Amino acid sequence: MIRGRVNFTAEKYEDTENLDHALSTIDRMSSIIDETLTLARQGKTVGETTLVSLSDVAAESCDNVAIDRDRVSVEPAHSEFYADPSKLFHIFENLYRNSLEHGGDDVTISVGPVDGGFYVEDDGDGVPDEKKGEIFDVGVTTDRDGTGIGLAIVSRIIEAHDWDVAVTDSDEGGARFEITNVEFKEVRSDEDEVSVVWPPQPS
Repeated sequence: MIRGRVNFTAEKYEDTENLDHALSTIDRMSSIIDETLTLARQGKTVGETTLVSLSDVAAESCDNVAIDRDRVSVEPAHSEFYADPSKLFHIFENLYRNSLEHGGDDVTISVGPVDGGFYVEDDGDGVPDEKKGEIFDVGVTTDRDGTGIGLAIVSRIIEAHDWDVAVTDSDEGGARFEITNVEFKEVRSDEDEVSVVWPPQPS
């Protein structure tokens, strides 16, 4: 309703600088509301988990964030693990948005496996050292136009999966998020059928 009133008023005046600022503020309010609702709905639990592919989720998340897939490089790996798919997509989408907000239109993102988990990193400006310890707190952001909620959503989903997350610097000086304590599918070196070690089977 507010947006409609402002747009209607803007059509009557040539100088709409103040109204443009009002529309920008409305957009920011909308983002905060949407992200706050998402944060509230995530809770501290996960739904049904299923086997997911790291490379597939990393690639498909680009479509939901409107980032070209050629700007996201995924390290080839047979990395499959159990997760709540819908919430896992929230992790990647929010990390991608974080890279876009802080790294600009030219930022590139890399995804790949690490020991016991996976990473998402970019070649943007990175996270200042003084912010690394609080970057997942609600309301903390290094972008004046950011909501400070996206990474809190990431942290909550990771916690619900009983995973761990740490933020550090990428080799290019950008932000690198490492998610660990992830239970991966076990692949044997022989030609036998691949065995899954998670979730544990009753003896």
